[in-house]
Amino acid sequence: MAEPEEPVAPTSPPTQLVVDFAVEMETRDGVRLMADVYRPAAPDRWPVIVQRNPYDRSDVGMGSMVIVDPAWLARQGFAVIIQDTRGRAGSDGDWDSFHDDADDGDDRDEWTASQPWSDGSVGIYGSSGMGMTTYKTVAAHPPHLRAAVAIVGAPDMEVRWPGGPFELSFMTWYGLMMAIDTVRRIKDQEVAADLTQRILASMGRLPEIWNALPLTDIDGISDADRSEEHTSELQSHHD
Repeated sequence: MAEPEEPVAPTSPPTQLVVDFAVEMETRDGVRLMADVYRPAAPDRWPVIVQRNPYDRSDVGMGSMVIVDPAWLARQGFAVIIQDTRGRAGSDGDWDSFHDDADDGDDRDEWTASQPWSDGSVGIYGSSGMGMTTYKTVAAHPPHLRAAVAIVGAPDMEVRWPGGPFELSFMTWYGLMMAIDTVRRIKDQEVAADLTQRILASMGRLPEIWNALPLTDIDGISDADRSEEHTSELQSHHD
């Protein structure tokens, strides 16, 4: 009778981490996207978990700490990428309200699998806007994607009129919030400062502006070319 094999002791989780800030990735159309990478310090290849963030990866309230601490994940033996999406926070390009996230998520999948610290297995996760970027990435069928978790994220903005009516309260607040970062990118600082103040003023009187028509005249997102084009498009069809 063969001798039973000795049980293998579980590998201790990594205790030393490396964090690389402002790591650049280039998309298929040449747009530079920025990310922070958390990974075990040991020279090895690790499965990778990704969050693609349309808010700001450096904001602990809206960014990297949402759902789970990436440093904790790295201590469990994963490499973790927290990436700003196109046109948001540290990334270049123009924000187009999740329309580019399928292709960009697919590009990120290929880039991730090619890194020397990656074992080629990729997962993606996120809540809210990060949940939406998760859905968009899954829709692209990236070849290295092995798992995805989306929490309280709509698969499409079209769900924002449940039962028929346009969800005015959420979409107005969301459009104003997203417009702040868009306006920050305007080169004319006087124009940017003026728009920012108008946006903040509108956010301070939401119940009042919800009752005003037409919706496309809401100050701060009415200038679609300079603030939040997608919200203005949605509103123009649902007055």
